[in-house]
Amino acid sequence: MLKKLYLILVEPRSSQPDTHNRELVLNYLLLGFLGVIAAETLASFFGFLILRQHYLGYRILSMSLVFAVFFGLYWFARQKQQQRVTAFVIISILLGLSTLVVSEWGTITPTGLLLFALIIVMAGILLGSRYALYGAVISTAILSLFEYLKARGLVVPNLAWTQRPSSMSDIVGFGVIFAIIALILWLYNQQMERSLERAQKSEAALNKQNESLEQTIKERTRELEVAQMEKLQQVYRFAELGRISSALFHDLANHLTSVSLDIEGLSTNRQSDLMQQVQDNIGYIDSIVQRVRLQLRGQGSVERFKVVGEINTVVRALNYKLVQAHVQLEFQKPAKALYCWGDVIPFRQIISNLLGNAIEAYAGMGAKKPRIVLIVSKEGSNIVITLQDWGKGITPAKQAKVFEPFYSSKIDGTGIGLFIVKQIVEHDLKGSIQMVSSPKTGTLFTVTVPGTP
Repeated sequence: MLKKLYLILVEPRSSQPDTHNRELVLNYLLLGFLGVIAAETLASFFGFLILRQHYLGYRILSMSLVFAVFFGLYWFARQKQQQRVTAFVIISILLGLSTLVVSEWGTITPTGLLLFALIIVMAGILLGSRYALYGAVISTAILSLFEYLKARGLVVPNLAWTQRPSSMSDIVGFGVIFAIIALILWLYNQQMERSLERAQKSEAALNKQNESLEQTIKERTRELEVAQMEKLQQVYRFAELGRISSALFHDLANHLTSVSLDIEGLSTNRQSDLMQQVQDNIGYIDSIVQRVRLQLRGQGSVERFKVVGEINTVVRALNYKLVQAHVQLEFQKPAKALYCWGDVIPFRQIISNLLGNAIEAYAGMGAKKPRIVLIVSKEGSNIVITLQDWGKGITPAKQAKVFEPFYSSKIDGTGIGLFIVKQIVEHDLKGSIQMVSSPKTGTLFTVTVPGTP
């Protein structure tokens, strides 16, 4: 019940900490004024009814008017969220009351001085610290003015109170003013202490979070250093691979020339299919060597080529491997010739790697009728090449790494085949490659590259 009344009557509605504290003090102050005025009004009312003190009727009327004014101020502050304006009005009322007191009983009356002190405290807490200085200046100015008027005989205060002894009513009046000042200071300081406690807790939590963040940054930095080291190692391995490849292609070219001359010297039947196939394969390898040489010099050849024709060249080169593995290749070709723009050798590498992997996917499976389906089609302006096998497939754990350099699931694999394929498709041919695979259904590669008229 008390909590519900607190939420309805007192709970501040401002989200700003400083304004929140001032609103709380103002709400308590207004409710306190209303309570005191209501108690005085009821006491006067009972005195009027029971003791038949008719002069109390005027007090009841005046107290009712004061109660209505302060209730209006409370409603205005609560409903309209105008705490600052309300505080100005209350301080102005108290300032007017203090002025009347000192004008009636002199500038040294304790009640007037205490009221001025109350004004200074309320101005500093409800409006801001600088308003306490304004209140002090205004209070001093009012006291100085009335002291000046008294010295000139323009104001004659009633000093009879100085001749009579003090009474309990004086102590009660002073106690009420003391209580109001103490209540205002206690409420505000209590809120400030809570705000300070929250700030200290927030600071402790922030320090803890900073320590955790520093630890996280250190861990991330170590992880980044490890990742960078791995990348540097990969770059070094690629550089070493390039150096070895350059020497290897140089030696390979010399040996190919020698083998080609030897075969021409041994051949007695130029139309022999086997001999022609050997010479075609050597020519294919020789063209690769020559183009790789150009690439190593930064002189790659870009041209318009037939997609199906280049695929057929790769298929012929891998035909022996297909036969040895007892794998049947179904090559579904488009009705019209499709052309692509780029370097022929990298394109052949794509098909050679994917087809070679598809053949090897059946190794050790003992499949009855192993087959590979290669389809070339056109979708809009793009050429789509799909290659499906029903071999071993790739587990989900390994699928994320198949395009990474130097990763291979084969014992004798180099781990750069699919990495090179992806690089060629995306960077050289400006296309894309996707893979769908599982140990149950095999593997499907889809290569999409821009076509050219």
